[in-house]
Amino acid sequence: MKIETKNKDSSFNRLFWDDPFFDTFSQRTRAKLLVSDPVSIEVLPLQNIPENFTGAVGDFTLNSSLSNSNIDEGSPVVFKVTLKGEGNLSNIGRPKIVFPDDFDIFEGETKIEKNITDDFSGLITWEYNLIPRKDGSYIIDSIEIPFFSSDTKSWKKALSKNINLKVNKSTIFDISDKEILNSNSNLIRYIRIGEQNWISSSKFKIQNSIFFILFTAFILFIIPYFESSFRNLRRYINQYIKLNNALNNSLKNLDLSHSIYEDGIKIIKKYFNQKNILSSINIDITSLKSILKDKIKSNDFDAISKLLDEFQAKSYSQLKDDKDEENIKKSLKKILKRIDEYV
Repeated sequence: MKIETKNKDSSFNRLFWDDPFFDTFSQRTRAKLLVSDPVSIEVLPLQNIPENFTGAVGDFTLNSSLSNSNIDEGSPVVFKVTLKGEGNLSNIGRPKIVFPDDFDIFEGETKIEKNITDDFSGLITWEYNLIPRKDGSYIIDSIEIPFFSSDTKSWKKALSKNINLKVNKSTIFDISDKEILNSNSNLIRYIRIGEQNWISSSKFKIQNSIFFILFTAFILFIIPYFESSFRNLRRYINQYIKLNNALNNSLKNLDLSHSIYEDGIKIIKKYFNQKNILSSINIDITSLKSILKDKIKSNDFDAISKLLDEFQAKSYSQLKDDKDEENIKKSLKKILKRIDEYV
């Protein structure tokens, strides 16, 4: 720490009279550096870590809520999970939540609000956008977040209450509308209502007019065909390049990754998106597993699923090992190469 001290300047002679007012002019400012003694801190490893541990250390309570508990099928609703207390708020990952099968799940924002008086107390909120695809009464089960209590030096659990959601049958379409939209029949048919009679002053003009019309129609017909064929060819080439480069891109991203726990989920999502198995990378892990279960072999699915859970659990945790990360990278490379042989 750097401080400033004021000392009397012996070379300065007071003027007028001996008044303390003139001490300001007779002092010299000097800088000093203060150094404290070193302090040793011993960091102990956590023991018996629960499988669903996401990095919470401190003392917390948990609450969950819905923006609306009565909606129509296909309407979005926001589900919030709030963890409140004292601890390492910035290092806690999303909890593992089991949503109903008839829901589309999209992960939303993560908001951290800390108290202005300190940097370790406050709350963290995770948002999920839910879209129910089927009417009925649903229950979102209680959520559990394990945390290590720094006071009692033991594991505890923060639990939320069950949430009830009523999904009403959609009033936008009735059954007949849905059957029409889902059918493969042609909704629009072209009907010829009569013969066309050409009117001309001479047979020659009629023949020339017919030829001109047919020629123009032929040109107008083939131009979209070639344009469409070119677009399809370009789309096919781009798709072929994308499919064949998916594995190389994933291996390259793994080599460039500084933290497999933070980048692993993104790399896996991007690989299956480039292989046309995922239509988007903006899906949660539960939806990702549901899609992959029917697309890849069971032993590969089990291996990928285990890695996804490990990445999610340790993405915000500081319990990381460089040697362990290298082994996980090698394991993930082998799995992706094996999958790439038949996907």
